Amino acid sequence: MVIYIEEEPKENGSLVIASVKESSRYDVDSIRRSEYPLLEGADIYLDHTGTTLFPRSALDRFVRDVTSNLYGNPHSESKSSRQSTLRIEEIRKQALQFFNASPEDFDLIFVQNATAAIKLVVEVLQSHAADSGGFWYGYHADSHTSLVGIREVAAAGFAYFSNDREVEDWIAQGTLNHGHQGTNQITRLFAYPGQSNMTGRRLPLTWPGLLRKSVLAGHKNVYTLLDAAALASTSELDLSNAEEAPDFIALSFYKIFGFPDLGALLVRREVSPILQSRKYFGGGTVEMVVNGIFWRSMHAGQPHEYLEDGTLPFHNIIALGHALTTHKQLYTSQKLVSRHTARLARYLYDNLSGLCHWDGSPLCVIYKDPRAEYGDASTTGPIIAFNIRYIDGAWVKLSDVEKIANKHHIHLRTGGLCNPGGIASSLDLAPWELFRNYAAGVDCGRGPAIIGGKPSGVVRVSLGAMSNTHDVDVFIDFMRSQFLNVRSDGVSRWERGIRIPISQIMIYPLDGARAWRTPAESSWPIQSSGLRWDREWFLVDLATLKVLTREMAPQLMLLYPEVDSAARLLRIDLHRSLRNSPGIGLDHICLPLEHGKRASQTDRARCGVCGTRRLRFSPQTVMYQQASVSGQVCFSEDVVKFFSFAIGRDCTAARISNPASGGQDRIVFAPEELHRTIIVENYEPPLVACGTAGDLPSTTTSVAFSSTGAGADRMESHFPPYEGLAESMQANIVLAESPDVESAKLLSGWLFMSIGRRFFVSDANGTTSSYNIASVTGDTAVRERLYPGLSGAGLRHYKLAQRSGNLSEMTEMLQMNLFRRFTLT
Repeated sequence: MVIYIEEEPKENGSLVIASVKESSRYDVDSIRRSEYPLLEGADIYLDHTGTTLFPRSALDRFVRDVTSNLYGNPHSESKSSRQSTLRIEEIRKQALQFFNASPEDFDLIFVQNATAAIKLVVEVLQSHAADSGGFWYGYHADSHTSLVGIREVAAAGFAYFSNDREVEDWIAQGTLNHGHQGTNQITRLFAYPGQSNMTGRRLPLTWPGLLRKSVLAGHKNVYTLLDAAALASTSELDLSNAEEAPDFIALSFYKIFGFPDLGALLVRREVSPILQSRKYFGGGTVEMVVNGIFWRSMHAGQPHEYLEDGTLPFHNIIALGHALTTHKQLYTSQKLVSRHTARLARYLYDNLSGLCHWDGSPLCVIYKDPRAEYGDASTTGPIIAFNIRYIDGAWVKLSDVEKIANKHHIHLRTGGLCNPGGIASSLDLAPWELFRNYAAGVDCGRGPAIIGGKPSGVVRVSLGAMSNTHDVDVFIDFMRSQFLNVRSDGVSRWERGIRIPISQIMIYPLDGARAWRTPAESSWPIQSSGLRWDREWFLVDLATLKVLTREMAPQLMLLYPEVDSAARLLRIDLHRSLRNSPGIGLDHICLPLEHGKRASQTDRARCGVCGTRRLRFSPQTVMYQQASVSGQVCFSEDVVKFFSFAIGRDCTAARISNPASGGQDRIVFAPEELHRTIIVENYEPPLVACGTAGDLPSTTTSVAFSSTGAGADRMESHFPPYEGLAESMQANIVLAESPDVESAKLLSGWLFMSIGRRFFVSDANGTTSSYNIASVTGDTAVRERLYPGLSGAGLRHYKLAQRSGNLSEMTEMLQMNLFRRFTLT
């Protein structure tokens, strides 16, 4: 459609529309040529959920306006100030009209962005509920991080709704099947996104109205907050029915118009009384303040008068007026934008989901809710989240996708997308796996590798009002040319006896916690249980005396052990996220490395905690991997308090007799020392996929640090990424690049293996499984945690044992063959 516009400037620089020819669609190609010159080049912009692009004419009109009219600070009575105030109020009404919101039912408060709007709601409810024990909070799994953060200040408790059904059950019943409900008299806030910023799924907008009409006691004093930032960008947010609308609506204008960088909080006027309870006040929100006496009088007019703190970003608001006007001129309405982007999203989905490798396996795994249908704007927006797989099933690293996309001028988003619930649900990541990924260096869903065989984030492409089929076609061609039909090149075996240096030896004195790196350039003893002091200590649940694993207590990965060999002490430090938390009392604790031995007074002073008292141990039978084993459980008050706080459940430390050695701790291997090089025989490196963009790894250098240094300094040290990956899978030995091997043969990156109680067994089909010696009894073997390798970065466990004979020989085979297969020097 060609839209005919006649315009003339008003005295204050604003514009009016003389005539607009209505149609069911608009001529996007014509609009792109005239308004978005940057899209006429090689760049393909597919991150409209992050921010859409602004039209050139809106910026031109804004510049013409502010260079033709004098606008002053609105907190004054000068002519320029009054002109600013007048324009702000005009644009406030214009913005309300954009959402079909009557000024009689709603007020609009200008803020920095949607997050600032959410934070303002929190401030209001904290003040309103301060005398009644705070407010209760419920939030949906699809919530943006900014909504999740509210739980930290919900003093009356919170509930996490993992899906729509749980929300609907709560609405129907008035009670929770999980989480903390609180009393019926407390203030409650329920928040959710109108659209997932990860998958684009659009959630029901009927929930606020249903809660408002409910007569159930559990719904008394419930306020609703809708995060409309993603929804409003390409959909009509219709607030014409105030009775069905949320009490609070947070949004960002730059996601709709591209410019200006501004947000808003829309509030139903019916909830105005609670807004006046906010304690904090800023400039422009009060009628009078007395410094000498604790007294102030707030503005008593409309909510924006006492909630817009300080001088408003009046130039941004003036720019918003031009953005609103230009948007209507170009696109007529959000209804047309919604239809356009829905059709385009369907076109993109059909083409992307149709890409398959030569063997028929799909190129992409698309994370789509079964109830969402691309092309149906009522169920999903123009967002597609996915991951890419090579023909052999390996996941393509997000860093590689982004690197290749940047090279080809494709603008997209990768990572966790600030949507922790959506990522965990779509990628099937349990809490302990998220902790493990964090320990391996994954931040915001982006990390150096694919860990545990699962991606930690996604690729997201999203469309906007000015997107067209050309954008989709170029992107599909990009996916086809860069990732489709990628075969793996075979790499010949290395010759026998290749010498590979050991980069790092890591032990885990407290099972499940972080690693302690042995001093650089030193040897380390091997005992019957494996490396000395490796997995000597465990945490046990006080109620059940069951050993806690990472899966059961993910917070284990927030504990940092440190071995003080001279003092024979094991120091446990807390991650920085726990150190400053109230109630802990201690920032570290010390345990003896050797049972029954007491450190000297000087050594205890070095540790700084536990005083001069001997720790109180009691012999107990504990449950370890479904078996009853004997152990020494520590019941000292400081130790119990320290670990219970850190883990979030009643627990303590225990030393368990090594099941693999029958309680004996003798050295069975020769030589007795593990040194810094290893000879690998008949090693076949992992296959390397063609077309990957990963850089060759550089040769490592050992990371040295003091064995008596402060835990805080050690936790903030930046170890090489490959060590973090090895630590996340609890590997003991990190093999470095060898000067005796050509770099081309090390494309697969770093190699890991573990010795002692954990080893790997291959079946006839080449499938590698992880076993624990303690789990092997008679003719049966219990499979332990399986770490299939860190695919995508070429990271693999080395197979320490091959299946040979019956399983009863497996333990002996490991002990006898370790040094025959791997010559340590």
